[in-house]
Amino acid sequence: RKRAVTVNTVLTSAARTATVSTDVTNYNGRSFAVILNITAAPNTASTITIQIRAKDSISSNYVTLVASAAILGSTSQSPPYTNRYRVALGIAVTANESANDALARTMNVNVVHSNSDSWTYSISTDIGV
Repeated sequence: RKRAVTVNTVLTSAARTATVSTDVTNYNGRSFAVILNITAAPNTASTITIQIRAKDSISSNYVTLVASAAILGSTSQSPPYTNRYRVALGIAVTANESANDALARTMNVNVVHSNSDSWTYSISTDIGV
């Protein structure tokens, strides 16, 4: 049965202190959205950055399609803080939030931590056909 959107839990809500990278298989999707939900941020100058990357099927290297602006712990919006990042053909490009590009078979969500401060967040994806 064909479905319009596939929803995936990439990372359940938990405290994290280091960079996390997770692959997501795209079967027939044309749009890929990543939803970040931060429920606790440190009161320091530490940052996290979200990257949506495509995985090359031959070399297994990653190509960054969208990278968020750095989210600063001490000045970020009061948690909970939720944002959405997207990649699809034909969408409007917004710096640090969306890219007009084709999807790969394997997409990757990479959360880069600037240091070992604890952030609590979850990541989910919506893959639309």
